[in-house]
Amino acid sequence: MKHSVPRLLLLAALGLTLHATASASLRDSLIETPIDTTTLAMDRYNPEIGYFQKAYSNLGDPRFMYGSGNFAIGIGGTIRASAYYDLYGSPSKDNPQFNLVDIAIPTDNANKFGISAANTEFHIKARSKFKKHNILAFLQVNANDEEFIKLNQAYVSIDGLTIGKVYSFFMDLEAGTRTVDLAGPCTQISRSHPLVGYKHSFGSHWTAGLALEKPQVNATDFTEQGIQLDNQSMPDVTLQGKYKWSKGHIQLAAVLRNMSYWKHEKGPVKADEGETRHVGGWGISLSGRFAPSSRGHISFQSYYGRGIGHYINKVDAVNLDLGAADYDAVADRYNSMKAVPVYGGFIAGRYRWSRSLTSNFVIGYVYASHRDGVVVQDQFKFATYGAVNLFYFVSDYCSVGLEYAGGGRSNYHAPGEKHYGRGNRLNAAFIYMF
Repeated sequence: MKHSVPRLLLLAALGLTLHATASASLRDSLIETPIDTTTLAMDRYNPEIGYFQKAYSNLGDPRFMYGSGNFAIGIGGTIRASAYYDLYGSPSKDNPQFNLVDIAIPTDNANKFGISAANTEFHIKARSKFKKHNILAFLQVNANDEEFIKLNQAYVSIDGLTIGKVYSFFMDLEAGTRTVDLAGPCTQISRSHPLVGYKHSFGSHWTAGLALEKPQVNATDFTEQGIQLDNQSMPDVTLQGKYKWSKGHIQLAAVLRNMSYWKHEKGPVKADEGETRHVGGWGISLSGRFAPSSRGHISFQSYYGRGIGHYINKVDAVNLDLGAADYDAVADRYNSMKAVPVYGGFIAGRYRWSRSLTSNFVIGYVYASHRDGVVVQDQFKFATYGAVNLFYFVSDYCSVGLEYAGGGRSNYHAPGEKHYGRGNRLNAAFIYMF
């Protein structure tokens, strides 16, 4: 049953294609987006393609759009085949994504080879105009690490109002870089989940946005010591302000969180035996992009907050939103949970050597503090990340890439305990967009 929606989408796309073949009038109306020969199609869709390798589909129409009157609909997608080889040091799991939190400690010397079709994606976009209102609907599914189909985005936007599953307003979709690594830059703010948000432009340079987003909290339960996560009763509030000019942009974003946990007696108890408590969380992020010429750009992001681990790419898995605190040694229990301080960011860049050859780099860092007696089950302390790659464009819609990605992870540790591990990976990918 869980695969029925994607199958229906694929059948609908197949039906549209067959109908276009059978109907001369529809075939004549299937217009290919005119090709601007000065830039690559991937760059036209999104100059910063690489945020999950598919963010371009948010920022432009699919290659083929069928239009009639004030309505247009189109389908598009990306077929992606990638291979990776872990050198000295590797993630402890057999994962096509280079996840920093999975790096083995101490460093292992296991060479690993893998092939994956993860991040292959398919999307449908429809847009219409009703009186003075612009309406856009977007649906996207993609293959995850296990190559199962999952819903990545599904939303409707009416003028500046957006409702559905879409990228968080705490993100900066345009401040990123393209990577062959399926995870993308691991230390960036990135999250796609349900929200209700509104963006408004003030003139040609300023944009502001406000959203209420799904309140998912990542934390470890300490049931035997009397605390665990409770149902979340309030949405996350995200805000962003962006200034844009001809050479780039700068964005300031913030998130406010109200995270709930349940304090009770030690061990499993009934639902009415205990009390719900709340912990405030917050985060701020400064990001931007500067492109002095059409050949290249520099982008960056920095952030700091308490309880924002959920929003950090590939770090959310180590449950860094809340930690146990105020341990009572006599009773062998924790009396509260506190938000975990986290900070980090990245700097990235791209340079186009020719119309067919581009290269990218990214360097990132993320740190989690366990001060104030906060305890988390995973003793993650900090991680570093770096990648450099080269892409060759066979055509406007087809490219191949080769990349080196590396990083390290450190844990909080007892004296004499192994606490650091490294990972090194070679990535290659074949990408075709339609």
